[in-house]
Amino acid sequence: MILEITPPPSEANGARVRLWPRVAAYGLGLVGSASAIGAMVGAVGSIIHALAFSSASHDQLWLASVAVIAFVCSLHELNIIQIATPQRRWQVPAAWSNHGKSLQLLLYGLFLGADIFTLMPYATFYVLLLLEATLGMQGGAALGAVYGLVRALTALWGIGLSRHQRDTVRVATRIFRAIGLFHGANGVALALVGEVLLGTSLLGR
Repeated sequence: MILEITPPPSEANGARVRLWPRVAAYGLGLVGSASAIGAMVGAVGSIIHALAFSSASHDQLWLASVAVIAFVCSLHELNIIQIATPQRRWQVPAAWSNHGKSLQLLLYGLFLGADIFTLMPYATFYVLLLLEATLGMQGGAALGAVYGLVRALTALWGIGLSRHQRDTVRVATRIFRAIGLFHGANGVALALVGEVLLGTSLLGR
């Protein structure tokens, strides 16, 4: 995706003018779709909470359950255990490139930001959904927007890397090596989230 956004060497003249509209379109798609998914999941979570979690003890049980799932996903991200995660392997159509770069990248951002249409390599996403369901519609939308923004900033890092290194093979290699670091960071973050949620559920007793 980073190489889709960054103009190739043949487009060097005027590339700066074309780059930022592409970045903006992709980031807008990411943040918009992640926020929309967060709002929907939060709304569904609020309905389930009203119907099934009528007491404080039920709330504590829910938080403890999310904490356990976060710990399990943390172990998965740290490559200590392997768990199966539900996801689709659909790929965005190549025909979208016929609509112009900015529109193409907006569509990419919308579909990739939702994370329910395509491959999702990080188990963190499933804990994110549970947290959005916990926070309700507005909280879920806000958390989704933050998630989309973080993904956009990660893409910016890759774009900056590719702008300074025109060898696409080296760029792809460095990004591939960074994937392990991203998994490690996700694992640590999930462990911290699990710890906080477990502590919150225990303090509520």
